[in-house]
Amino acid sequence: MNMLKTLFFAAALTIASLTPIYAKSYDFSLSAPATAGTVKLEPGRYTVKVDGTSATLILAKNNKTIEVPMKVAEGTTKFKTTAINTKSGGAIVELTSIDLGGSKMKVEFSK
Repeated sequence: MNMLKTLFFAAALTIASLTPIYAKSYDFSLSAPATAGTVKLEPGRYTVKVDGTSATLILAKNNKTIEVPMKVAEGTTKFKTTAINTKSGGAIVELTSIDLGGSKMKVEFSK
């Protein structure tokens, strides 16, 4: 019986290790035009999909994937909510990063 339990446990571990890790997604909205890196973003609802060390922006109204140069960085504390961090100095607001709620991860935009 112990041999059967050991075999079952080994099979379960093997199956668990083969299960893919799915990307997490986080939502945010822009009420005015903005830039993220060198890309202009229109107002609307967006989803950030994070998969390991890469991330993708998706505009909700047409499900369009927007390629933006960005990197995923890990902070020291867990963010309570998803929040965009901006800097303004001109007519258009510039997104500098997005804190990903429920995690220690942050997406940082680069030019």
